[in-house]
Amino acid sequence: MKTKIGCLTAILLLSGCAKDPQTASNISGSGTTRGGWLKPPPQAPVNRTGTPVAYNDYIRQAASNYGVDETLIKAIIQVESGFNPNVVSTSNAVGLMQLKASTAG
Repeated sequence: MKTKIGCLTAILLLSGCAKDPQTASNISGSGTTRGGWLKPPPQAPVNRTGTPVAYNDYIRQAASNYGVDETLIKAIIQVESGFNPNVVSTSNAVGLMQLKASTAG
């Protein structure tokens, strides 16, 4: 019983030390914050695969230029940014594929 109370007390004390736990990263454009939480990006027109139509030509061109499968590029974009070009990570990675200037060349 003492152990449970001690653990609960420690958790409560540590949670009070968190630096503004509801603060979200400041994301420009349509991804701005609302009440400390991120607004979902507006829905772009999508094709049957769920990929926003606006990026299909760019993805096709990049796949052709670099010899990479279009599906792989779409999967990376989905995981990294959810097709929101305004996302900026805490490590300053930007864009659809969340690239960092220091590592992208």
